[in-house]
This record gives sequence, structure tokens and C-alpha cells, in this order.
Amino acid sequence: MARRCEEILDELVKLAEGGEAPDAASHLASCASCQKRLTEFTQILSAAQLPVFDAPTEVMMRAQSIMPTMPKRYTVRLLASSFSQAGARSVSQDFQLVVGTDETSLRVMYLKGADAWEVMGRAPSEGWTLLRDDFDEALDESGRFRFEAPDLGSTRFSLVNGEERLEIPNAEELLKE
Repeated sequence: MARRCEEILDELVKLAEGGEAPDAASHLASCASCQKRLTEFTQILSAAQLPVFDAPTEVMMRAQSIMPTMPKRYTVRLLASSFSQAGARSVSQDFQLVVGTDETSLRVMYLKGADAWEVMGRAPSEGWTLLRDDFDEALDESGRFRFEAPDLGSTRFSLVNGEERLEIPNAEELLKE
């Protein structure tokens, strides 16, 4: 954009709004770029003045009924750990963490195996599903879950129950809190 074009930009807006701007009007006679810009400004302003209508309630309800419901997501935080009770911070042996939100908590145990960490716990109530690495599995009848992870950085998982989703960060993230 040429310097002169920059100088009259505000005046082009005035013209688009129906006002008077003599300097801009004389410049338009010799500048195709500013003529195009004035046309764009005019179109934008006229589009902004179009009336807005609310869709009928019946149409809105039908549209909402076909939309998938998104679960309410809660990332849990560390509430307590067996390390704090023992006064240690070493993760070379078994430990447990209590994680949760203001309304929900659960105890997660991490057991060190020969080649992997075994992660286990119990969901806060009935009806939960464990989600991990793009697969899900139902919990047993008492709400218990168990899985293995190669290291503590791979222990992230979620518990889903209807529209509620508890996201449990991996143990390394939780222990940094």
C-alpha cells in the first residue's frame, strides 16, 4: 500500500459509512487499489447491518439432539501420597497417590514390576470406563481397574462416566505438584 493510500484509510471508512471526505474522494479518481478497498469497506458495513434472526425453538432442539454431548472434563490433582507420609520422594518402589477434584477422589497404586509399572485403583462409583491410549475398557463389577505401563511417564489415563470425565495425569506429572 502506498504512503498516500495509508494516509487516507480512515477517510475511506468515512466514505463507506456515507460521510464526506474530500481528500479521499479526489484520491479515488486515480487509485484503483483504494477504489477496491472502498468497495470492500462498503460491503462489510452493509453486511453488518443485516438483521439477525433466532432460529425457531423446535429447530434448535432438533439440532441439539443430534449433537454429541461432550463430557465435563476434570483434570485431577494430587491430594496425598504415600511419599509424604514416609517423608521420601523416591519412585524406585511401590507407592500410592490419592488424586481428585473438590467433589471426587480416588486412590491409585503404582507397583514396580520387573519390566513395567502396574497401575491399579477403584473408580469413585459405578458406571465408569477406563480410557487409555485410544482404547477403553469396562471396569470389573466392583469398579476396579488395572493396567501396565512401561514407565511412570506412560501412566496417564481417564475415567469416563456418562458426561463426566476425570483425567489423571501420569505419575511423574502428579509427583511434581
